[in-house]
Amino acid sequence: MIAERSDDRKQAIITSFDPLEGRGSELMRITLDPKLNDWSLALSPDGAPLAVIRNPASTVQILSLRGELKREIRVRGWSNLGEVKWTADGGGLFVTSVTPAGGAVLLHVNAQGEAQILRENSGGDYSPGVPSPDGRHLAIVGTADNKNIWTMENF
Repeated sequence: MIAERSDDRKQAIITSFDPLEGRGSELMRITLDPKLNDWSLALSPDGAPLAVIRNPASTVQILSLRGELKREIRVRGWSNLGEVKWTADGGGLFVTSVTPAGGAVLLHVNAQGEAQILRENSGGDYSPGVPSPDGRHLAIVGTADNKNIWTMENF
């Protein structure tokens, strides 16, 4: 599938895609806030439901490929959600969040919304994880912000 934002920024248009045949038919549209850039979705490993975070303050919505809400997951103790990915077995999610101190965390979230911190990135605002297909490994991206202040006198 391909997810593209509409020209008016009010929707994400989800289209089927075949590597040999190319773009297919439109599957659904997801309403988005046109003022926000931060939204994320992930197709489950079995190709059925989608996990969607419409904005940083929202819950994780699990949608059918027809756009019907199957369930909503409220990540307990966390807000300011970012990117979402499914675990390899489809039983949980990897979700990023920005911490109040300005860092980022990678969370493992189960179907009940219980979150476990897998990685804390205190020096950056982004820390997504991508699971291997067999579920035995997790690639983690880390970022860092470096800032320097220089004072020049009598220049």
